[in-house]
Amino acid sequence: MMAIGPSTRAANVDRERVIGLLQTQLAAGTLSAEEFSARAAVASRARTLGELDQLTQDLPVPVPSSVERTTSDPLRGMIVGALVAVAAFLLILVVVLVVLGVGATTG
Repeated sequence: MMAIGPSTRAANVDRERVIGLLQTQLAAGTLSAEEFSARAAVASRARTLGELDQLTQDLPVPVPSSVERTTSDPLRGMIVGALVAVAAFLLILVVVLVVLGVGATTG
């Protein structure tokens, strides 16, 4: 497994998180509308976590590094997977019940 670092490919969630942080800085008056627009445009095209980190390095409020992303909660993936499996099971159950006609009121 590869370590997460500045050269790691950025995901949509990483780009969205940085744009959210930039929006917070815009609302706080740290960034002008022009600075926000320019940085948000770069964030939307960023390919690596390092590119995203550069967009927030000079901001006065401590901004968590995108390198920290979702690795802080290793159980999250398992929980999401379990929920997807339960949803799939329920969908299959409904389809089977419909096909078998269980609960049908037609005579």
